[in-house]
Amino acid sequence: LGKLNYFLGKKAATDGRKSRYPTTDFCAFPEAICAAPESKEMRWLTSMFEWTERVQSFDDLKGFNYLDELRKFVDGGLIDYDFFHATSGLLDGGCLEPPCAGSSAGKMGSKEIHLKEERLENFQTLLRVLDTGSEKALLRGIIKYFTDLGDIMNGQVLRSQTPQGQLYPSYRYTLDDMLASITFMAETGVGGRKFYIGEAKKGDGVKYGVVNVVTFLSQAYKEAIQFD
Repeated sequence: LGKLNYFLGKKAATDGRKSRYPTTDFCAFPEAICAAPESKEMRWLTSMFEWTERVQSFDDLKGFNYLDELRKFVDGGLIDYDFFHATSGLLDGGCLEPPCAGSSAGKMGSKEIHLKEERLENFQTLLRVLDTGSEKALLRGIIKYFTDLGDIMNGQVLRSQTPQGQLYPSYRYTLDDMLASITFMAETGVGGRKFYIGEAKKGDGVKYGVVNVVTFLSQAYKEAIQFD
């Protein structure tokens, strides 16, 4: 709670630092996470803060670095669940493989990870229903990438040219239509061929798809977009 107050609460505001909840004193009012007006967001934010501190930044200096292991898990095809069990151990027991040396009795010193198999089952379910690591995930990444750059796409990329050389936003080649077409070509395709949107088994595989789209756009501009 002291860290929450220091980084997110009243202590941060008192010290003149940026505070998400400047009037909330987590030390004096720990129930704020469940009872404050902002409690719905607080529950998410405080749990994510704990995640970044206890799990995401974990490095035992003996070969296990969370972010490195996450990348190995993705690059390996999302099938080596030792990675996930390690995160369960960190959260539930305080180490990679509970029981942890020096732990007291109770949950933090338990011989087994609490609800170990249920945690794994939930992880596997989320991977499946959210299509993590699949082509659908890549497609969402492509759509988000170009949507976030909407102003640049419309103002600098999807522009046509008059015979006199004046540039203007294309009437026929719009971002919405481009993304709809990418979706169709990536999911359904034509004549057995689909638009390449990246490598599903690589952690940053979407960048390959982005470059493919950019390469296509570069050629499409000279072939058609320029002339509207």
